[in-house]
Amino acid sequence: MDRQHQSHHTSSSPFSSRFLFSVTRLKPGRKYTHMGKLATELGWGYGDVVKQFEDKRRERSAAWYEKRKAEKAAFAKAKA
Repeated sequence: MDRQHQSHHTSSSPFSSRFLFSVTRLKPGRKYTHMGKLATELGWGYGDVVKQFEDKRRERSAAWYEKRKAEKAAFAKAKA
Protein backbone atom coordinates (compact mmCIF):
# COMPACT_ATOMS: atom_id res chain seq x y z
CA MET A 1 0.00 0.00 0.00
CA ASP A 2 1.40 3.38 -0.87
CA ARG A 3 2.26 5.89 1.84
CA GLN A 4 -0.59 8.25 0.94
CA HIS A 5 -3.28 5.69 1.71
CA GLN A 6 -1.54 3.73 4.47
CA SER A 7 -2.47 6.06 7.33
CA HIS A 8 -5.90 6.63 5.80
CA HIS A 9 -6.92 2.99 6.32
CA THR A 10 -5.51 2.58 9.81
CA SER A 11 -7.29 5.52 11.38
CA SER A 12 -9.25 4.63 14.50
CA SER A 13 -11.03 7.95 14.96
CA PRO A 14 -14.82 8.14 14.82
CA PHE A 15 -14.38 9.86 11.45
CA SER A 16 -12.37 7.03 9.94
CA SER A 17 -12.75 6.08 6.30
CA ARG A 18 -15.23 3.27 7.02
CA PHE A 19 -17.50 5.59 8.95
CA LEU A 20 -17.31 8.32 6.35
CA PHE A 21 -17.86 5.82 3.55
CA SER A 22 -21.04 4.55 5.19
CA VAL A 23 -22.26 8.10 5.71
CA THR A 24 -21.71 9.10 2.10
CA ARG A 25 -22.92 5.87 0.47
CA LEU A 26 -25.99 4.90 2.49
CA LYS A 27 -29.32 6.51 1.89
CA PRO A 28 -30.58 8.49 4.88
CA GLY A 29 -32.67 6.29 7.11
CA ARG A 30 -31.11 2.99 5.96
CA LYS A 31 -30.19 0.49 8.62
CA TYR A 32 -26.65 -0.89 8.82
CA THR A 33 -24.51 -2.94 11.16
CA HIS A 34 -20.89 -3.83 11.75
CA MET A 35 -19.98 -7.38 10.74
CA GLY A 36 -18.13 -8.14 13.99
CA LYS A 37 -21.14 -7.21 16.07
CA LEU A 38 -23.47 -9.23 13.89
CA ALA A 39 -21.20 -12.29 13.89
CA THR A 40 -20.80 -12.18 17.68
CA GLU A 41 -24.56 -11.96 18.19
CA LEU A 42 -25.04 -14.99 15.94
CA GLY A 43 -22.61 -17.17 17.87
CA TRP A 44 -19.16 -16.42 16.48
CA GLY A 45 -16.91 -17.00 19.48
CA TYR A 46 -13.78 -15.08 18.52
CA GLY A 47 -14.87 -11.51 19.11
CA ASP A 48 -12.86 -11.26 22.33
CA VAL A 49 -9.76 -12.65 20.59
CA VAL A 50 -10.07 -10.10 17.80
CA LYS A 51 -10.52 -7.34 20.41
CA GLN A 52 -7.29 -8.44 22.16
CA PHE A 53 -5.38 -8.40 18.88
CA GLU A 54 -6.83 -5.01 18.01
CA ASP A 55 -5.82 -3.59 21.42
CA LYS A 56 -2.26 -4.88 20.94
CA ARG A 57 -2.16 -3.40 17.45
CA ARG A 58 -3.28 -0.02 18.79
CA GLU A 59 -0.58 -0.10 21.49
CA ARG A 60 2.14 -0.91 18.95
CA SER A 61 0.79 1.74 16.63
CA ALA A 62 0.85 4.39 19.38
CA ALA A 63 4.43 3.46 20.29
CA TRP A 64 5.47 3.63 16.63
CA TYR A 65 3.76 7.00 16.24
CA GLU A 66 5.54 8.47 19.27
CA LYS A 67 8.87 7.20 17.93
CA ARG A 68 8.10 8.62 14.49
CA LYS A 69 7.13 11.98 15.98
CA ALA A 70 10.45 12.12 17.88
CA GLU A 71 12.37 11.23 14.71
CA LYS A 72 10.59 13.93 12.72
CA ALA A 73 11.26 16.52 15.45
CA ALA A 74 14.95 15.56 15.56
CA PHE A 75 15.17 15.77 11.77
CA ALA A 76 13.47 19.18 11.73
CA LYS A 77 15.82 20.40 14.47
CA ALA A 78 18.89 19.13 12.59
CA LYS A 79 17.65 20.61 9.35
CA ALA A 80 17.11 24.07 10.85
